[in-house]
This record gives sequence, structure tokens and C-alpha cells, in this order.
Amino acid sequence: MALSILLFLPSCVPSTGNNTPPAQPVPFSHKLHVTDNKIGCLYCHPGAMTGAQAGSPDAEACLKCHREVKPGSPEIMKLKSMIPSAGIAWAPVARLLPNTRFTHEAHEAAKTPCSQCHGAVESMDEIYKGVELTMNFCAKCHDGRKARSECLTCHEKDFTNARPAQPVKAKMERTGAELYGQLCRHCHGGSDGVAPAGSKMDPPPALILTRDSPTILEKNEIADRILNGGGRMPAFKWLERRQAESIAGYIKTANPG
Repeated sequence: MALSILLFLPSCVPSTGNNTPPAQPVPFSHKLHVTDNKIGCLYCHPGAMTGAQAGSPDAEACLKCHREVKPGSPEIMKLKSMIPSAGIAWAPVARLLPNTRFTHEAHEAAKTPCSQCHGAVESMDEIYKGVELTMNFCAKCHDGRKARSECLTCHEKDFTNARPAQPVKAKMERTGAELYGQLCRHCHGGSDGVAPAGSKMDPPPALILTRDSPTILEKNEIADRILNGGGRMPAFKWLERRQAESIAGYIKTANPG
């Protein structure tokens, strides 16, 4: 689901949306975060893996990085002033048609790229609606991907008691390498030893995939740290244990220590 991957089937080419960016309470560049600093979509929108709504980061989520990266910036100071408020009042960009049910979890499980429904967000300094989500667009994409296309898959007569969305036919589990790329690479670096976000911190986090930075922890200890956090590292409590172990296994395979 990484935004940097553009995968369009012939019958899934998106229609152009409204490219006027709505005003946001805090300036945010997806290009800077996703393309330049390699922060995966799931790092800020973990709900995409676990439920209907992807969710948007609150001030505390932003400050996981920005307590150390540009902490004195006026916009970061504004974020700090929002704690412990309910969150940031981000202006919505993508809206569903009335009486339509959509779950991010099912689309993430099918490894549908974010860009499929949101456009090339990774190139946007200010986010706008890059795709017009019409019924025809969704129907063509479901047809092209051989996904469920019965009316009740996306529509219910009684929306107040709507049943859960239909499960995907074959859930394609994300590998440890994919999850590492989404959640860890920007701070801890890739196999090339480059950590775009981590390099801005003082001291920078360990480059845990490189041979000159041995991983002292065992696989189960790494999984515990991923789930529970520790020190400067945030906790990824929304991951399942097996997913944390998958990331830990990838780290130990790449760098046994």
C-alpha cells in the first residue's frame, strides 16, 4: 500500500479529482514526509490495517519525531500547544458517496496501493482530492481486480445496522520487509544505511540493518520493543504479535548481529 508504488490495472485508471487543496490547521507536505524522508503511509495512518478508517495523526503522533526534528519551528510549537487536546482538526479530502460503506482494512489486505483511491499523494506538498470516487470508478476497479461486486458489498438498505464489510477472498499478509519499510526505515535506515528522518535526530537511532551496527537483542526482544516501545522509540501497539515478530525476523535475517 506504499504511496510510492503506482499500480493501476487498465480498468482501474482513476478519474481526476478536485486539485484545490483545502486549508489545513497545520501545514503538512506528504512529499516531504513520504518521498523525501521515506515515512510509510501506515506510520501515520495505522487504522488502514485494522479497520474501516485509516485515521489521521494527532499532535502526539507528530511529536514522536518532531520532539527532535525541528522542535523550535513555529508550526511544531503549535502542535505542542494542542496536547492534550482531542486531536488535530484536519480538513477531510476524500469523501464517499452517500449510503456507501468502505473499509480500509479490506483494501490494505488486498494490497491496493493508497494512490489507487487517493492519487499520487506522495508528490503533493498540499494534499488535494486526486481521484474522483464515483460509483463507476469503484465498480470498474472491483471488476478489474476480481473483487466482490454485489450491491450489498458496498451498500446496505439499513445503514444504521450495517453488517461488517465482506472479507477479501485471499488476504495477502505483509512481509516483515514491507512492514519495516513502512514503519521503521525512515528512522533506522535501509540496507543502504540511509535513514532520512533518523539522520536529523541527535543522536541518530541505530542503523539496525547494517553490519557495522550489530543487533544485540534477540528476535523476541526486538518484537517486544516494537510493540511496547522504549526510550525514544514509540510503541506500535496496534500491530499483532506475529507482525512484530515478522519485522524482527527480517531485521535478524538482514543483520544477525
